[in-house]
Amino acid sequence: MTAGTQKVQGFLLTFTEENHLQSLDRLEGCVAGRPMDHLSYYREQVKVYNPQGIYLTEAWAYLMTTAQVGMCGGKVIVSGSWHSPEKEG
Repeated sequence: MTAGTQKVQGFLLTFTEENHLQSLDRLEGCVAGRPMDHLSYYREQVKVYNPQGIYLTEAWAYLMTTAQVGMCGGKVIVSGSWHSPEKEG
């Protein structure tokens, strides 16, 4: 996922302890103080909506820069649904 204005479908996870988020940071290669071009992902707060488009809350999301996506061979999923992407033609 990259920063932008398009919506992305996914799952919202909640944790009761802050250290769970720190564990996810390590898993995703998101290390504070490391230069952006040395990160796998960076973490940013995003707005969360339900399927009907009603605002629910803000949550942390892991994003990549467009350069990182390109280097990894990533492709735009127009529908925004990563779990059921479009078939390539």
